[in-house]
Amino acid sequence: MRRSSSILFIAVITTVVMGQDASTDSAKWKHYIRGGGVRVTNDNGLSGYYRINRSSKYSFGDLRLYLYGLQNNSYVFIRYKSSSKYRRWPKFYRFSTIAYQKNTQAGVALRYHFNQGLGLFVLPYSQGHIITEIAHAYDMSDYLNDNRRTSY
Repeated sequence: MRRSSSILFIAVITTVVMGQDASTDSAKWKHYIRGGGVRVTNDNGLSGYYRINRSSKYSFGDLRLYLYGLQNNSYVFIRYKSSSKYRRWPKFYRFSTIAYQKNTQAGVALRYHFNQGLGLFVLPYSQGHIITEIAHAYDMSDYLNDNRRTSY
């Protein structure tokens, strides 16, 4: 069993490493961080935002973390989006997004959201892109032990 696990691990690593031509698809990393103070009707706290972004000619990964903590309430939002262009049709891309959210002010103990779909670069420009996306999404929330599920 251990030998088959080792072979599977080596096969997966080889596939990932050899799956891209590094000379044509080199990655660029960026990260952003921001922090500050929050004051909401006599309630003080701190807020923070962190984003790390990996992009290349054909793929894009983005992790975002936003949070604030007050004396009586807190909000946490974590989101990861991964997308890759179709090499034959580079104006189209596929993507997956997963997000977790906790908001004590709204009574949300935990909400998670997943979607995946197809996107189109409508108008690329040097500072970003105008895009359109179509996707299927799944959402589940725990509102004080009352589970609400939606799929849209």
